[in-house]
Amino acid sequence: MEINKNIESIIGDPKKALNRLAYPTILSMLLMFANNLIDSMWVSGLGSEPLAALGFMSPLYLVIIGFGVGIGAGANSLISRLIGAKQYDESNNAAIHSIVIASIVSILILLIGVFFLRDLLILFGASEVIDFAMDYGMIIFLTSYIILFPAVVSSLFRAEGDIRRATVPLVVNAILNMV
Repeated sequence: MEINKNIESIIGDPKKALNRLAYPTILSMLLMFANNLIDSMWVSGLGSEPLAALGFMSPLYLVIIGFGVGIGAGANSLISRLIGAKQYDESNNAAIHSIVIASIVSILILLIGVFFLRDLLILFGASEVIDFAMDYGMIIFLTSYIILFPAVVSSLFRAEGDIRRATVPLVVNAILNMV
């Protein structure tokens, strides 16, 4: 079974385990935050007002990423313990539930964005660039699942000890964001 092979490859040598787990995790986090940087590079060519609008949306974008990372971390902890206990059916069930939770949270985030984005942006002081911020914000909130999903899936792979596949959803997300 591949799960056992991945886990066995990091058990025994703490230095090897740290290197094998830490660097891909750092890369994963950098890829999640790269999307905002990529957006800034694209939008900077449109002028200072659209770039300012993007800046007002950055905290909300990071909150969405935070939900994905949080759901993923919780799932990672539970799934890795279940795999360690050789409760594979329960670990699969936990993985499915984490994806369902991410879906529900992304729908809630979408609803918050649709109904309260303007108020949030005014609260942040974006009144001068509100139209640009609303345009960008709606894109962010409408695609909240696309932002959440890679973080959760990456954590699921990491829970299985499959570090290489853990970065794939985040790389794909960053590449798609460039397009």
